[in-house]
Amino acid sequence: MSNPPLGKLSAITSILTLPGLSTTGQGVGAILVGIVIDNSEITWGTCEDIPANDLPDFQSPFLVDEGIATIKESVVPFLIGQKLTIFRPLATGIESLMETVTISKPKPRSEKRSQGISRRAIITGFLSTSEPEAASALVEQITVERPIHPAIRHGLSQALASAVAMVRGLTVAEVIAEEFDLPIPSTAVALQMPIQRGQSLLIHDQVSALAYTVGGTDPEDSIGPDGQQIQHFIRQLQERLVESGQHGQITIHLDAGGSLGRLYGNDAGKVLGALYGLEQAASPCLIRVQDPLIMDDLDAQIKALSQLRDYLRMRRMSLQLVAGAKIHTLDDVRAIARAEAAHMLHLVIPRLGTIQELVLAIQACQSNGVGILLEGTSSTFTAQIALATQPDILTYPLDRPGDGGVATFHDEMARTLAWLAKKESSLYRGRQEIQE
Repeated sequence: MSNPPLGKLSAITSILTLPGLSTTGQGVGAILVGIVIDNSEITWGTCEDIPANDLPDFQSPFLVDEGIATIKESVVPFLIGQKLTIFRPLATGIESLMETVTISKPKPRSEKRSQGISRRAIITGFLSTSEPEAASALVEQITVERPIHPAIRHGLSQALASAVAMVRGLTVAEVIAEEFDLPIPSTAVALQMPIQRGQSLLIHDQVSALAYTVGGTDPEDSIGPDGQQIQHFIRQLQERLVESGQHGQITIHLDAGGSLGRLYGNDAGKVLGALYGLEQAASPCLIRVQDPLIMDDLDAQIKALSQLRDYLRMRRMSLQLVAGAKIHTLDDVRAIARAEAAHMLHLVIPRLGTIQELVLAIQACQSNGVGILLEGTSSTFTAQIALATQPDILTYPLDRPGDGGVATFHDEMARTLAWLAKKESSLYRGRQEIQE
């Protein structure tokens, strides 16, 4: 890592917070957080969550008012006065911060012998209503200390990385690459475009995958009582790609959302049969299927996906499994990657916390030979992270079809790479002049 510039060391002098509009379309809102540098410049980050259906017990929903209060009470005292020379110590500090909150928790039930129903009560038709009333009162308020919400950690790390980049005259991609001992980026990351049924396909040259998300909770409605509806859609998509001559370049990504498991009662053999049908429908295109089934906890999810992957090997199928459910922390990523339960992991940037936590998650996948599908909402920041860490593919949220995200990701990467190439060329010429 290169040394920070000598001279006056810029510091954080104040922090601004204000509510913003979420880009996720989930109505949960966002927090705009600004890092003021030497009372003269400011960088911004956005704290917003991409809600998960399987929110873990230890994590509360993201709430804007509570988040702003947490930043003022827990974050501001830590950050004010911090020097903006290196990013990682600041990220580590953010990860260690805690918040104190009051939550509702069920009271432990006391074992009480049932008195039974008296003969008189049966005759008179009188039954006590005290039991339901008691049941509704079995909740207590307790005060707990827990890490601040990952969406807040991420938004703060956005602003901090941008601040360090500004002070040092670097791009965010350069800051990440240098501090994590990664190569300075020189190539763009492949892009995935979310689509919906009936959408006209105008595919950019930079797109290497099309993603469709199965909606609804009733699999018989969303994929058909025997899975034939989704097979039919995949076959139609394959035919359009073959007609356009793009079948050799485009992968089909199907986010099943556990629908195959719900349809077949999580029977691995039957789910495998459905996966085989999808592979045949997509051929000659490669197909990835995300979360064909979703189990109750991470251990069960790893076991189920590992079994399916073993079945795929035995059948010599080319279909790839993508794990997206039950991933909320760096430890979750490491557990799935070590088990090699899937060919690829779908990492959603705000859910994992700071940029440091995200980079370590990506490195855990890469060190275990597991692919990475990286998703983010901030096009500028997500593109910078992707350039530095080089995941296999970059996507806008899968529930937002269209090419708008593709264009913004592409343009941000192109601008950054052009600037880095210009800097490298100037540096090379300077070295040549010195040698002469």
